[in-house]
Amino acid sequence: QSAPVRVIMASDLDKTYSFFLPLTAALWQKFGLAPWFNLVGSREEWSSSETGRIVLDELETLKVDLKFIDPIDGFNTGTVAQVSRLYSACLGLTDFEVCMTSDADMWPLTREFWRHVNSASMTHWTFEGNNSHFICYESAPVAAWRDLMKPDSTDIREAIRAQLELGLKGQTDTMRVWCYDEELLNGKLRSWTGYANSSKL
Repeated sequence: QSAPVRVIMASDLDKTYSFFLPLTAALWQKFGLAPWFNLVGSREEWSSSETGRIVLDELETLKVDLKFIDPIDGFNTGTVAQVSRLYSACLGLTDFEVCMTSDADMWPLTREFWRHVNSASMTHWTFEGNNSHFICYESAPVAAWRDLMKPDSTDIREAIRAQLELGLKGQTDTMRVWCYDEELLNGKLRSWTGYANSSKL
């Protein structure tokens, strides 16, 4: 039996998002998928925060996979969290494991909808009438994520840092910063040779 699809989500210590992590994780587990959270900040920083400590305790009770990523000078921790979801190739997973991006505050309500198309290079959950791709939801094997993103490093923090330096250094437009993860995703997809073999649901 193949391993369950991993749902790659992320958060910093902003309790607007971090509060939801255990609830979101439990719902994905209920429907047979494996939640994974990239957490910006050290384990010590999360443990010393009142909300962070509760979140960590609950996530560890649920046996959720966690990756702690140190903040990157010059960039908002929220931006680091958002962009980190595109770097499944830097999480030490095998090339055949399927990873799907999602938001920490987006909850699944059914099992049937979340099925990666195994014959496709990448599966896109799209919205009728919109040609852009949203961070929710994109799934692909780790090898395809690597081919798409072409990270400069196998270290996720270094890969993110290099990309942010290239794409956002000195950027003052707060809306562009907020939407940069999807700008980056769509830019990469437009030039990716594997896109022709992807599937839209």
